[in-house]
Amino acid sequence: MAQPAHRESASIPRIDPAWDLPTEAELPFDDGQPLPDGDFQRDPLSYALYGLREHFAARTDVAVQGDMFLHYLVVDDSGEVVLNDKGQPVRRMVAPDVYVTFGVPNRKRNSFVTWDEGKMPDFVLEVLSFSTWRHDISAKKALYQRFGVPEFWVADPVSAFVEPPVQGYRLVAGVYTPIEPLPGNRGFGARCWGWSSASRTDSSAYATRKRAATFTTSMEPPRHYDKPKPGNDKPKLHGRRPKLHGRRLNAARPKPSGVLRS
Repeated sequence: MAQPAHRESASIPRIDPAWDLPTEAELPFDDGQPLPDGDFQRDPLSYALYGLREHFAARTDVAVQGDMFLHYLVVDDSGEVVLNDKGQPVRRMVAPDVYVTFGVPNRKRNSFVTWDEGKMPDFVLEVLSFSTWRHDISAKKALYQRFGVPEFWVADPVSAFVEPPVQGYRLVAGVYTPIEPLPGNRGFGARCWGWSSASRTDSSAYATRKRAATFTTSMEPPRHYDKPKPGNDKPKLHGRRPKLHGRRLNAARPKPSGVLRS
């Protein structure tokens, strides 16, 4: 059996001008689903999103999105776009928790339309929760790998789903390879730029890893938190809520400096 084709970069498949592809204004941007699963997921997600936006506020060629639909075209195992019975591409959408894309305008969007933007994201972070963690570390990881997203990260704010609780993967020969933590950085509250031993030739990508990891790990997990038992996805929380450390960013008012508005 032929192996599925994996993209070696965040590029998109070839677009046929004859296809009738909808624009951003024509695509859905709200699925009516609930917000993140409480403070445990929402706080680190907000830290990462608005921390990255603040960090890249002066850049006009970097877009930072969070919990926003990413519309893409389905491809087959050979990397070709799958067509329906009308000869039009099959479209799907996914909503990563936080993602960063280099080389696209820094502007307000309702959704991220890959065939309009011309590429996939370069960095994706998923914050694990009771209801999403299995899907995040399996189906979503496989999808981002197939997209050719260069780096994929997961953060477990309650240290209940994966070990270690912050994990990064880099695309190598089309397959995600774990990013080894540097010595002394195995705890959830570690200074997480030590998690990445990646080449720093792309200073923007390195800054993304550093800033996202810093904000997602600013939460101390509860001390009395039971890991899930086999067949039970939901761990038990015994009282203590997470304690927040450091400066809290105001999610409602990110710094607008340098942002190009549509």
